[in-house]
Amino acid sequence: MFYTQLTPNLPLLLIGFLLLIMSLCDWQALEVPSYLLIIAAGLVVIAVLTTSQLEIWQLIILILWSSYQRWPVFHRWLGAADIDIIVLYSLLAGPIITAQAILISSGLAIICFTFWAQRQLPFVPFLAVSYYWLLWCLL
Repeated sequence: MFYTQLTPNLPLLLIGFLLLIMSLCDWQALEVPSYLLIIAAGLVVIAVLTTSQLEIWQLIILILWSSYQRWPVFHRWLGAADIDIIVLYSLLAGPIITAQAILISSGLAIICFTFWAQRQLPFVPFLAVSYYWLLWCLL
C-alpha cells in the first residue's frame, strides 16, 4: 500500500534529492554541474507529463527561459543554475507556488547574507529549502 502511494510522487522525491546534491555543490563551489540540471529537467518533464498535460503558461515560461539563455546580460545578478532551477520549479509547481518559493528563498538568503562573510551567496540551497517546505505542505 505504501509503494502504490509513493509511486506518483517518486519524481518529486528524486528532484528533492537532486536539489540536495545541487545545494552542496553550490555551497562549496558556487556552481552547479550541468548534468545535474539536465537530470532534474528530465524528472520535471516526467512529473509534469504524469500528473497533467502541458499548459499554455508552461509553454510561455519555456519561451521566456529560452530567450533568457540567449541574452547573457542578466547572468551577472543570478547564476545560470539559479534561473534554471526557478524555471524547472515553475514548470512543476505553477506560478503562484513558485512566487511563494522565491519569496521564502529570498527571505532566507537575506537573513543569511547578514552573517555571510563572502560577497557571493549560494542561492540554490535556499531554493532547495523552499522546495522541501512546499513539498511537505503539498504532500
